[in-house]
Amino acid sequence: MPDVLIPRETVKIDVGAHEPGIYFGMPEEEYHADRSLSASGIKDMHASPLTFWMRSGFNPNKTDESTEPKERGKAFHARLLEGAGAFGERYAVIPEIDDYPGALDGGEDLKARCKELGLPVSGSIAKLCERIRITDPDAVLWPDIMLAFRERCLADGLFPIKKKLADEIERMVRIVEMNPATGKALRGGYPEVSIFWIDAETGVPMKSRVDYLKARAIVEQKTFTNPFGKPIDQAISSSVANNKYFVDAAVRMDGVEQAKAMYRKHGQKIVHGHMPASDWMEAFAAPGPHAFVFLFLEAGDVPNVRAREFKERERDGAKDQNLYFAKGHAMYRQGVALYRQFFEHYGPDLPWVDPQPVRAFSDADFPIWSLD
Repeated sequence: MPDVLIPRETVKIDVGAHEPGIYFGMPEEEYHADRSLSASGIKDMHASPLTFWMRSGFNPNKTDESTEPKERGKAFHARLLEGAGAFGERYAVIPEIDDYPGALDGGEDLKARCKELGLPVSGSIAKLCERIRITDPDAVLWPDIMLAFRERCLADGLFPIKKKLADEIERMVRIVEMNPATGKALRGGYPEVSIFWIDAETGVPMKSRVDYLKARAIVEQKTFTNPFGKPIDQAISSSVANNKYFVDAAVRMDGVEQAKAMYRKHGQKIVHGHMPASDWMEAFAAPGPHAFVFLFLEAGDVPNVRAREFKERERDGAKDQNLYFAKGHAMYRQGVALYRQFFEHYGPDLPWVDPQPVRAFSDADFPIWSLD
């Protein structure tokens, strides 16, 4: 943490849009629009404060680009965690012409059909379709099918996805459900639960979104790749280390503990959205830690699935914490403290430039293999 940043004044960090509490059924867009600090923000702070600011809601020029992998992940997430009903309310499978035997598609098909019906063959696709529709009401016209699909997506706010992707998602969901450990992990709880709280040590507004919250467990779904053909468990461990998932676990575990404490103090007042039954909330808020389980699914054509627990200690009663658990907690606390320091110096509106001095390289800056 740099020593040269002097706070201009002690400020209240009032950037969160939601009152502290636990929110069920909050739309993803609403959650992300809240500028409270999250696990991803903490990981960005560890890369550099400017990395955080540029990617945060503080940056007025920030753009959220939709990419195909991101949309694939969101669609799979919705189907796996929220079920087929919620998936159908958000996504629509793009029709394929092979599912419509005899459908007329393209100018040549339409002109040929017009000729068979003794109709003019000149004009646009829309004109050709109009003539055929009047003369042959039973004709299957592919432009009409696609137009109706686009209008339905627009009217109902549906995101179109290809049938190949929809089939792949269903196959992956079946594999997850077939595995006794992973299938059990996604029953008896609530998907996409958002938690907001104020960090007691720093006053920083915090947020966390739990993929699947059970009365006594937190489930986080992640995908991983295995381009080098490592044993699956080794590939998963590499993914955890490379993506700093230690921080994700530490923040979500703290968020859940904060929600439990708020509920014990304030009851249903801090519960928002589609409220669970009171007995579920009582079981959730009972003292004692929540288990944290990562559900890993391999991306690509071999969807291996694993459930791995993130534990504070190797075994119950052990004296020492697992190093990975301690690392996640330390990065969490360091990230929040660093955020507080830069916010006090720059506020939310100025880029968070880290005033590091010039320094020389040392051998310790480089991996051993690079110096052989």
